[in-house]
Amino acid sequence: MKHNPRPSKTLTHLLMILALLLLSACQQNESTNQNEPPEIPPEFSMTINEEFPSNSTSAQSGSSVSALSTNNFGYAAVNVAVWNTVLAVNLVVPVAAFLESFHHFPTLRSDNTWVWTYAVRVGGTIHTAELHAQVDGDNVYWDMYVTKPGAYLDFNWFSGVSARDGSNGSWTLRKDPDNPMEYLDIEWTRNKPSNTGTARYTIVLDGDQHNGSYIYYGATTDTPYDAFYDVYNITNDHFLEIEWNRTSKAGRVRNPDYFPDADWHYWDDNLQDIPAP
Repeated sequence: MKHNPRPSKTLTHLLMILALLLLSACQQNESTNQNEPPEIPPEFSMTINEEFPSNSTSAQSGSSVSALSTNNFGYAAVNVAVWNTVLAVNLVVPVAAFLESFHHFPTLRSDNTWVWTYAVRVGGTIHTAELHAQVDGDNVYWDMYVTKPGAYLDFNWFSGVSARDGSNGSWTLRKDPDNPMEYLDIEWTRNKPSNTGTARYTIVLDGDQHNGSYIYYGATTDTPYDAFYDVYNITNDHFLEIEWNRTSKAGRVRNPDYFPDADWHYWDDNLQDIPAP
């Protein structure tokens, strides 16, 4: 009967050394990762994308959007502007505090919490903001604390969780220090290689007439329209779809509750109404 030869002692020792080296490298890499701050979620996760044309945008012909007064683009723009206004009025402080965090570096505290501490001016008043991040495995848990001198101290304006790789996450924002109820839920995704992503903003304030309304934004690789908004207004049960090209600004809109049909209605790169291509 044949027997498999035993590995030599030298080979056994080499294998043991190799295993120890690999284990040490893994532990060192893990330690290094723990000593690196997590990536802050992308800006679009908390502020509506501004690539959609607005009244301050100029069309390629040089005419201002406000002077074009087209039906298709104008209807789409008004609905986006309404959401921008609602969010800007109610979330100006926490959004400003969040955006300011990208200009600062965090420190690691003894409880393994990363903290970005800085001042931010909102409405002529200096606020103090602290963005906290706690890494737990593949997730990062976030909290934003804002202080306004003489008004409120360390108000936890929003909380959230994101994947450590920055591919997705969510936020919950509270109304304000006088009404600390949950006001807005945000769910977002991001694909870094393709520079695409989505963000859905949903009003969740109990007792509010808009509770359940949402706007859903996406940047895609689709052609010819590589961006979209879905807008749902719960007060009248209207669902609006908008698609446009981020470069040319040409796009289309659909809402059978507003238009006389369920078809798409188009505008060109000068934001003028056109027939279906």
